[in-house]
Amino acid sequence: MCIKEKTRNYDGESYDLVSDVLGMSSHDAEALEQEYRAKGYRAQIYCDYTYPGIHPKGDYFVYAKH
Repeated sequence: MCIKEKTRNYDGESYDLVSDVLGMSSHDAEALEQEYRAKGYRAQIYCDYTYPGIHPKGDYFVYAKH
């Protein structure tokens, strides 16, 4: 699985993809989200439920905005 959306809109603002384009496990995505938030970014996790998560890669993607 590879995501095509390099940006996503949340609350009317554009966020950039900061995670692996092939997807991450939910655990890794949460850690990356917290890492970006600690740096002062706003971050969101998007999950594509079309495919089941496959460990260690999955279908979770992190988007962030400074």
